[in-house]
Amino acid sequence: MPRKVLHHGDEDLHKNEQLEIENRLMILRENEASEHYKCSHYLSSANRRTKAEVKVWRQWYIKWMFNVADHFRLGRSVVSHAVAYLDKFASEDHSVLSSKDEFTVLAITSLYMAVKVYSTLENASAICARNLVLLTEGKFVEEDILRMERRLLDTFQWKLYPPTSVCVLRE
Repeated sequence: MPRKVLHHGDEDLHKNEQLEIENRLMILRENEASEHYKCSHYLSSANRRTKAEVKVWRQWYIKWMFNVADHFRLGRSVVSHAVAYLDKFASEDHSVLSSKDEFTVLAITSLYMAVKVYSTLENASAICARNLVLLTEGKFVEEDILRMERRLLDTFQWKLYPPTSVCVLRE
């Protein structure tokens, strides 16, 4: 393979790009270490039955999120952000661990918010609260999702860009 010939100024450009990447990674690490984005292991305080149930629920909804993302061609990185929202909220508000319905609304809303914040594709418009309600076959109403969205926004203080492994890989 031929070696790339550097022209005058290319080294400076390469150094600037490298510094930019280093700065972005440093910011991601600072965010990850900040109190706001810390996420406790919310199952550690749960009893054995609740812990087992929530593990199953979480696994099931993550698979569901991937299926929805794949079906609507949203990009799988959206799921990474949705799971970050789900875990962060569950670590802050343990009430969602006591009811499968609450956890379900949290999972649906986490995906809904991640799509709104991170997806730039036209297909993202299909993931509106009304359509997500249809996927629950009438078990929930649009207001359930919008109410949970408000709870997440209040809990997160509108800080919706947690550092995720996807962010690090992208940088």
